Amino acid sequence: MENRRVKLTKLIIKTSFIELLQNKPLEQITVTELCAHADVNRSTFYDHYGDFGELMKEIEADFLNHMPFINFSQTQSKTLEGLISFMHYVQKSRESFIILIKNGMLADKIYERTMTLGIKSGRSTENNMAYAKLVTAYEVSGAVNVILRWLEEDLPCTAEEVANTINKLAASVDNCAKLNFKA
Repeated sequence: MENRRVKLTKLIIKTSFIELLQNKPLEQITVTELCAHADVNRSTFYDHYGDFGELMKEIEADFLNHMPFINFSQTQSKTLEGLISFMHYVQKSRESFIILIKNGMLADKIYERTMTLGIKSGRSTENNMAYAKLVTAYEVSGAVNVILRWLEEDLPCTAEEVANTINKLAASVDNCAKLNFKA
């Protein structure tokens, strides 16, 4: 369990990292630059992270921990509740989400989690795996791009409206896909 001081230090490092990513590619950011921006010592960075890879994994995990578990046996209303909660988190963490997606992070993790849950629920089986991967890729990329458009263009929609749109689109795709999801 991390104490408050550690949590605050990590938050400052993560926030500074996201701010730097807004202005330059990852390959051009150094630990020295990040530490100067975060106003922490290099040793403090290395106390918490071995490298940028570990830092990025933790930032991704922060989002994934707020992502609703896409449980294919859940009712659509239960999934919607989770999506609404996630949309509020994304809205609050707007810049981080945009930066992560634009830097090729997070979307693959969402896809992997969705596939894993599909396998656990029995929706994705050995007999329909290729089709399940295609449908999941379509649903995840669609949802991520809807969220990205909402945030980047500052569209006048509430978190609830965006979640409801994604939920309805996913349900529609699922209904079409059921014809091919045969074990």
